[in-house]
Amino acid sequence: MGRVGWAIVGILYVAMLCGVTWGLLYARDVAAPHLDNAAGQKAWDDWRHDAAEQATGKGPVSRRVPKSAEPPLVLLMRDYFGVCVAGRDQAVGLLPQPDPRRQNA
Repeated sequence: MGRVGWAIVGILYVAMLCGVTWGLLYARDVAAPHLDNAAGQKAWDDWRHDAAEQATGKGPVSRRVPKSAEPPLVLLMRDYFGVCVAGRDQAVGLLPQPDPRRQNA
């Protein structure tokens, strides 16, 4: 692969990183505000209450009561957003990459 091929691979790699970052930012800016309000908190509290009832054996499945007082998406996007971005770097970095030492004959 020549210089042009490596340039294209590099551009696609950076574009993929930017696309995943944009998706994370979009999720944080659009989805999280719907849950980080009184209605979202009430829905989460109702679900925790239902899970507590099912934990006693009164439901179709046995559940454990979540320990978090806030919805998981709110915590993830507010408190652990940097970890999500770092995880993105790790996941994209594990993608197979061509071996530059390999020569096509």
